[in-house]
Amino acid sequence: MGFEFAMKRFFLLALLCQSAGAATLDWPSSGCASTLQACINAAASGDTVRITTEALISESLDINKSLTLAARGAAALFSAGSSISLTAVNDGVNITLSNLRLSEGAIFATIGSSNASHAQSLRFENLRVEAPSSTLAALQISQVSGANSNYTINLERSYLSQNNATGAAVFIDRLGAGTARPTINVLNNQMQIRGSGVVSRLSAHGGVVNISGNRIGRLKQLPIGGTISAGVFVGVVDGGTMPATLRVSRNVIHQVDSAVVIRATEASLSANVLNNTFSVSNIAGLTLDSDAGNSISGRVANNIVDRPGNCGLEIMAGSSVSLTHNFNLYSQSSSPYCGTAAGANDRNETALFRGQFDFRARSGSAPQVNAGSNSDQPQTFLIVPIPLPDIDGRSGRVGGTVDIGAHERSFDQSFEQISAAGNVISNLTRLQTPPVGLLVSDLLSVSQYGRELNGVSPLPLGAANHTGVWFSAGTGLWNIFNQNTSASMALGRRFFVLLNVDSQSSFIHTANSTNSSFNLTTLNNSALNNQPDALPIVTQHWDVAQTGTGTYNDSSIGVWFDSAINRWRIFNQQPSVGIAPSMPDGAAFNVLIPNPLFAAGSHAFRTETLAVPVAVLNLSHPLLDNIECAHPFVTAVYNPNNVYVPSNLVLSYNPASEGRGQWAIERGDGQAIPAGAAFHVYVDPERSRQCKIDSLLLDGFE
Repeated sequence: MGFEFAMKRFFLLALLCQSAGAATLDWPSSGCASTLQACINAAASGDTVRITTEALISESLDINKSLTLAARGAAALFSAGSSISLTAVNDGVNITLSNLRLSEGAIFATIGSSNASHAQSLRFENLRVEAPSSTLAALQISQVSGANSNYTINLERSYLSQNNATGAAVFIDRLGAGTARPTINVLNNQMQIRGSGVVSRLSAHGGVVNISGNRIGRLKQLPIGGTISAGVFVGVVDGGTMPATLRVSRNVIHQVDSAVVIRATEASLSANVLNNTFSVSNIAGLTLDSDAGNSISGRVANNIVDRPGNCGLEIMAGSSVSLTHNFNLYSQSSSPYCGTAAGANDRNETALFRGQFDFRARSGSAPQVNAGSNSDQPQTFLIVPIPLPDIDGRSGRVGGTVDIGAHERSFDQSFEQISAAGNVISNLTRLQTPPVGLLVSDLLSVSQYGRELNGVSPLPLGAANHTGVWFSAGTGLWNIFNQNTSASMALGRRFFVLLNVDSQSSFIHTANSTNSSFNLTTLNNSALNNQPDALPIVTQHWDVAQTGTGTYNDSSIGVWFDSAINRWRIFNQQPSVGIAPSMPDGAAFNVLIPNPLFAAGSHAFRTETLAVPVAVLNLSHPLLDNIECAHPFVTAVYNPNNVYVPSNLVLSYNPASEGRGQWAIERGDGQAIPAGAAFHVYVDPERSRQCKIDSLLLDGFE
């Protein structure tokens, strides 16, 4: 299964997965040598225009047909004041914008048609839009007057900065009455706001708004108490016969007047507000408001409402509300309820967070941990109901009972180890300062940083050495070691280490005479068997039994799905000259299985297969693009082209201007990656969110 297919199957539209006859036009190139707008105009409906330059683009664009406009790797950078206008008013118009960066600019879109049988879609992914204070919204979408078509809007994994005190980061409105039934998904974004976050006004004809996994907060330069702001505001207007549906889940919203405001003043609305964290709201955590002729139904559960100014949960006087609420944690709240009574399982205790703006649960007895209602946890339906991941993209339930709030407490995390004089002994480096105490039972995954791909930096010393992990009973410490015991561990080597305990499946596999032959050993695990699309990540592990006599395997390794037996195998790579080393009896491996339901397209993927040999294989993924401090992990895979890559692998970073850049895979021996080669890549989602989203908020808030 290729990278694009995996992305499409779960969360993201692949950039290059086109309908029959669609073409990809690179800009600039001989076929698109003029302006970017001219290239867009020349493209046929359904084509992709792929931006390949890292130079500043001084154009504003207009797109009015089905088209994908995307940059791979480093984001396409537009000059200050550039904007993009989209028009999707004809049947079948589908427009995607991906991996673009606008400074002092905005995106404006018009969507919908009067014909009820028509359909349109807008998709925005991996964008960075910093709007000027003169603009109402960073992303402004208008439904045309009299629209009756069913259209879809998706905004995913983007950063929006909005500096208008009366505006919103995302503003979705209708220009006039109509019977359109839109589907609006706002997923896994960061919105740094001066006014409001997401504002959507709907006609009540059965539309769906899903706001999930976002972090929304107000800029520090506007004091709370000025213009009224809301993290999420959804109102129903132009009364219809079918209530609109609102889902607000796994969001962090803070430093606003009201975290969520729901109004049904012209029609009824069904709302579920589940597993969110609302902190420091001047007025209320959640406000519900309806007129006498309409009602708000649904459920409010598993939310943290921390330090609300007036009310934790506010139901406005005269409102008709049949919505129920329970299992919410009201933290440091003098007035948890206004206009309603407490839920039977609500709690009024102080939530324990890691930091002022890090709302993950602190270790210890945080009252939000294992205190929620499993039946209220946000779910998706894949044959059967499946709990959605938490805001970090990891398991949404650890320990049997869901946590209250947007984050699920997990011991999984990644960190960086740098070999230095104080931790290097012979062929190993000791992990002396991990973020948590590591145990002998922990299953670590390890990858190696290569270099900055700037044309100057060489591969690091020791990049060709095959490595593994080992727990020393004598010191009580984990170690990363060279399989060649005579090769000293070079100083200054950077390793990414993933501690995988309770969020995803992992296990130890030991090669023996019954499961191994020649250069390979066969895995037998229910999460991998009969799963050719799985994405196992493998790290060698010495002395699993703690006997002091582990087995070395000084070879590059890979994984292979053998369709003849429907099993995955680990194998020693076939070198360019000679035969593949036999798999030693007793060789052991830590095997990470990224969450199979949500990894593909979210935080694990298989690279595209190569048509020609390359010195470096550039990667493109929302959790890697333009994130230099990401922690990726890689394993070579023999499928689908039966290609060996006989070398240790390193992950390098290619920087571009304005904080942009992309990751790449290199061979540690400096040789080319052969044509047809493919790799599994796992990216620690919490680390990327902390780098790309949380750290930006720390720069922007008091």
